[in-house]
Amino acid sequence: MPADSGTHHLGNHAMLRLVIAAMLALALILTLEASPAAVASPETCRVTNTDSGRTYTRLQQAVRAAKPGARLIVKGTCHGGTSINKDITIVGKKTKRTGRPVLDGKDKARVLTIKPKVKVSVRSLVIRNGKATRIPSGGGISNKGRLRLKDVVVRRNEATRGGGIYNEGVLRIRGRSVVSGNGSRNGLYNVGRVVLEGVARIRENCCAEGVYNEGVLVMKDRSAISDNDGWRTGGGVENRGTLTMNDASSISEDSYLGGVRNHDTLTMNDSSSIRDNSAGGGYAAGFGFAGHGGAVHNYGTLAMNGQSSIHGNRAVGWGLIGSEEQYPGRGGGVYNEGSLTMTAPSPASPADPMGPDSPAGVPGHRRRATGPASSPPTVIRTATATG
Repeated sequence: MPADSGTHHLGNHAMLRLVIAAMLALALILTLEASPAAVASPETCRVTNTDSGRTYTRLQQAVRAAKPGARLIVKGTCHGGTSINKDITIVGKKTKRTGRPVLDGKDKARVLTIKPKVKVSVRSLVIRNGKATRIPSGGGISNKGRLRLKDVVVRRNEATRGGGIYNEGVLRIRGRSVVSGNGSRNGLYNVGRVVLEGVARIRENCCAEGVYNEGVLVMKDRSAISDNDGWRTGGGVENRGTLTMNDASSISEDSYLGGVRNHDTLTMNDSSSIRDNSAGGGYAAGFGFAGHGGAVHNYGTLAMNGQSSIHGNRAVGWGLIGSEEQYPGRGGGVYNEGSLTMTAPSPASPADPMGPDSPAGVPGHRRRATGPASSPPTVIRTATATG
């Protein structure tokens, strides 16, 4: 009897130990399931090399390990900066769990640095929170090679030159790409060659201009530069190089210093337009200035061809309320201090839809219009200068 009692007692202890072990195992499983390491969160970085099949947790690791010409697939959010010195393609892949893939500089580093003599393609990614520190150029991207961006968003980056992008190579911005919300000087700083195409947008950048151009800038298709605040230099574009607008490209709704300040060569072709911009106005604390050239303040050469148009712009005056010192805005459309050429469209072209508007009011000198006298010239539709 005592022996049976001891055996029964030992059996109860064994059963208790099994129950406790099962409970601990269940608790461990539940903890692991709730752990960020077990479930891929939106912040998890996964970069897969499609050639080798290997997966990395940092983009820089994947780039270093890749052979030239490799294709990398990015999921989740990858933090830190990446320097690229070989030909490579980087493609973002959106998933339900991780959302749209992101390259994030965490306000500590430039996101992408493209070295000279390499070809890089970046698609379907968000590039954000980059900051140029030691070299203050290109908060989001610095490009010295050949770079193609397609369906890429560059936003909330910061640098003295090119808050979003600094380019001294060849850059194509395509598809639905957007360069937006960058500071502290401009969205794009270009001393190389840039082509905007598709419906690419450069918009809502602060605090100098959307684009500072000392190189070649070509706008095609329905690409647009809009809604930039340029209280230091040109609102939409400060052009000290060559700016060519083709197809239905546009520069619109830029403020403080108008659509374009042109110091070199601005050519408008096809049905391109500069519209609904404003120059001048007041700041807080009573400081302000009178605007000259709502659409274009031209110091260089401005040529308008085809059905290109300038309309809906204004030059705003400034003056303290009640003061006799009032400063009117001048040249709601164009304030010309250089050479302005308006080439007539072909005789078969339709009449300008804003025919009643006056083409006058383009102050300045060395003004000329070329083309057959029998065909109507391209019309500068100058909005009223207010203030």
